[in-house]
Amino acid sequence: MNDDMLNGMKVLGLCHYLQGPAATQYLADLGADVIKIEPIAGAHERHWAGAGSFIDGVSSFFLCANRNKRSLAVDLKTREDTHNPLVIGFGIAALAMSLLGAILLPKALKRKRNSG
Repeated sequence: MNDDMLNGMKVLGLCHYLQGPAATQYLADLGADVIKIEPIAGAHERHWAGAGSFIDGVSSFFLCANRNKRSLAVDLKTREDTHNPLVIGFGIAALAMSLLGAILLPKALKRKRNSG
């Protein structure tokens, strides 16, 4: 596997439990710089593990889907953290990508329908 395929790409992980963290882990495995945003107390999966399986005090469940990531603990309910430049920057980028997708996707689907 090419572990630098996504080198230079920044990904903000705002997900928890298993599916989202696993997806962002795959991006990190391919070289993306993934920053996992967690509540101040830490992500839920840091504190829970099936059958109480912990390795050096860290949940095996958490370890299974969070390698190659950095973490940032923020309280998105406070003014200080919601005004964090990192959070604002990623929020703007996510909004821009969502809007771009909302504009481009219907056009692409229309072209595909018309072409054949």
